[in-house]
Amino acid sequence: GLVISDDDQGIQFLSDLREKMQGNQVCLAFVNVIPLNMELYNSRAETYYKQIVTHLTNVVIIYGEGNSTLEVSFRRWAHLGIQRIWVTTSQWDVITNMRRDFIPDSFHGGFTFSNHHHEIPNFKKFIQTLNTTTYPIHMSLMMSEWMYFNCSDLESKHRIQSMNSPNTSLEWCAGQGFEMAMNDDNYN
Repeated sequence: GLVISDDDQGIQFLSDLREKMQGNQVCLAFVNVIPLNMELYNSRAETYYKQIVTHLTNVVIIYGEGNSTLEVSFRRWAHLGIQRIWVTTSQWDVITNMRRDFIPDSFHGGFTFSNHHHEIPNFKKFIQTLNTTTYPIHMSLMMSEWMYFNCSDLESKHRIQSMNSPNTSLEWCAGQGFEMAMNDDNYN
């Protein structure tokens, strides 16, 4: 699924992502466009919540500014116990704060992508070459959680499931407009 802010950047991101996803035969289970106006958001908050809860997708991409109605949405969903893999950009330091703010089981996991940090030598190559053969237990679990987008037609589901086959890698991330880097908080 995808959650974006209702502004030019959010709409452009949706357009770019759909174009890239079509080329890779991947689809979104849902798209939530969160208004910038808090009053308008509050009047629709339950609708956004239900849309995430009722879809079986395990991965939700969040794109937009922090300190906004989008962040309020995210914090609300995490507080209500929605367990998803959250994919965000680096300005969302809310990801690193989640561990302190909520019960341990309410935060299912997150990926943060950034192009604002110095490159760690060979890190990008390492991420791109990770596959289920190299790390069968951890990678297959992560890939199944990350790669499962609940597409509506069976043909698309088959294509997505084939990405979970043995020897699947994260190399597709590089083609999605995401830069792979780690910041000081993530480097362990």
